[in-house]
Order: sequence, then structure tokens, then C-alpha cells
Amino acid sequence: MIPMYKFQFVDLEDLDQYVKETSKNEKEELPEFAIVIIGAVEEMEPVKKTSTKIGLRDVFRFKVTDGRISHRVTVWGDDAIDLCKKLEKEEAKTTVIILTNTKLFKSNANIYISVLPPPRFTST
Repeated sequence: MIPMYKFQFVDLEDLDQYVKETSKNEKEELPEFAIVIIGAVEEMEPVKKTSTKIGLRDVFRFKVTDGRISHRVTVWGDDAIDLCKKLEKEEAKTTVIILTNTKLFKSNANIYISVLPPPRFTST
């Protein structure tokens, strides 16, 4: 039997109720929430190489807005390169994006959105 799921739509300005402020070394994760973000893309930065625990990784940052508030979004790895290329083609016009599989965290009273990589499955 497939379990029942509950969906709730909230404004970008209300995301703070789904995340707690944490230090850089501790991240509060809320696994009970599957966060989907919808908004217009603004303030894109070029893809950069960033040093992480697992080595150098590509990172792409931009902001997503609903016209009243914006939050910074970070996309990692190959997904960063692919998304940046797609959004650069659309840069001259307003682009609305739907981000699935996201994780929220809060630092210095700012909410940040990190896009997690899609699951990859293999079979033998």
C-alpha cells in the first residue's frame, strides 16, 4: 500500500519555519519535508571550482525570487554545469525554475537552498 502524503504550499518568505539556524559545522536536516522551490532566477554567478571534503567540485550559485523575497541557491557537480548552460541561454528573459530535491539551511539569519543530486540507480 502506498502511504498518504500531505502537500502544503508556502511563500518563499515563510521557508524559515522549515529550517533552524545552525553553525557551519552542524546542519539541521528535516527529512520529513520534501522541499520543492518555485521562483524566478536572478543574480546568476559563473560556475566556480570549490574545495570540499571530497575534493574540488563545480558549484553554481544564483538567487530564486517570488518578486518580494529571494534566497540563494547552490547547485553542485555536473548538475551545476548543466543548469548554468541552460540558464545562460535564457538569461535575456525572466526564467521561472522548479527546484526539486532541495535541502534548506539557515546561517546568519539567511536561508540557503542547496539542490541535492538526483538519485542514481544501477542494477546487475
